[in-house]
Amino acid sequence: MRKVFVFCFLLLTQVIFSATYIPKNTKEEKILESYKGRRLVLGLKSSEFESSIVDGESLNILIEEMLKSYLNLNIEIVKADWNEILTLYDAKN
Repeated sequence: MRKVFVFCFLLLTQVIFSATYIPKNTKEEKILESYKGRRLVLGLKSSEFESSIVDGESLNILIEEMLKSYLNLNIEIVKADWNEILTLYDAKN
């Protein structure tokens, strides 16, 4: 019984204090690993709404932290208006 309690306690503390995402199943893990091997470019709209900082956070900051820190993806962030982002996308394709 003691071993089960220790195991559950360790598992619970790992989940609670984990700063990275833990995949739910092997399919999700494979998909996440395939994205980790790539360099991804994300265009974020830099309008007043997305860039407004409230309590030290903005929508763009939250998205960037989630993708870089939580999911550990290799993301390059391009902040511009939609026309510039679409022009950059069309130029690369």
